[in-house]
Amino acid sequence: MTSTKTFAGAAAAALLALSPLAAHADATLANPHDGGIIGPIGNTGISPVLGEVFTAPVSGTLDSMTLTFEGAVDQFNIGIGEWNGPSTFAPNYGISAIDYQSGVETVMAPGDFTFDPNVAVTAGLQYVVYVSTFGLTNNPDGTNGLALSQTATPGIDYIVENLLGGPNSPSWFDIYDYDPSNIALTAHFTTPSLCNADHPLACGGPGAPEPAAWALMILGFGAAGASLRLRRRVAAAA
Repeated sequence: MTSTKTFAGAAAAALLALSPLAAHADATLANPHDGGIIGPIGNTGISPVLGEVFTAPVSGTLDSMTLTFEGAVDQFNIGIGEWNGPSTFAPNYGISAIDYQSGVETVMAPGDFTFDPNVAVTAGLQYVVYVSTFGLTNNPDGTNGLALSQTATPGIDYIVENLLGGPNSPSWFDIYDYDPSNIALTAHFTTPSLCNADHPLACGGPGAPEPAAWALMILGFGAAGASLRLRRRVAAAA
């Protein structure tokens, strides 16, 4: 009986190791709104670009992100950039490349704005999600902004703004007045599955047993071995 249990455990481990889901993992950075706003944004005389720097927790895809707005914004763009600054903020750094840029967006009332950038990220590298109103038309009398969080979340690093231009302008500055706050956001990441041309057995492709079939075969071998040993013990005892 002990032998059968051992092989059953081995079969379960083999199923987990061979399954494509075993190589697929999710990660989430979440900093919910729990106090204050940063803004207003999108109005005459206000910094046209506001962003939150974050560190990717996994290598994979940033497939969904949510920002919380305090009020309506007539027009804005939202983007993801590769941040070339150090882990602790220093002035005169900025975006080395833009990986995602939306079209013109609008929020009609306070609440969450969710978008799906599907940006490839590398674990440990810094990126910035930013809201830009550069070159767009907005109500100069609006009182809107991005919601803040006072919760310290590892991987959500610091708020930055660009005073003079669009996202590619080098004039990025830390907003010290809002530390230790961060822009309220939720970012969801997925890692790639090992089910690909380099790992065909993980896919259960042509000529390769499915993971469940592997597990059943291992269970069968284990049960057969245990039965054979039991018969030998019975024969020896007789």
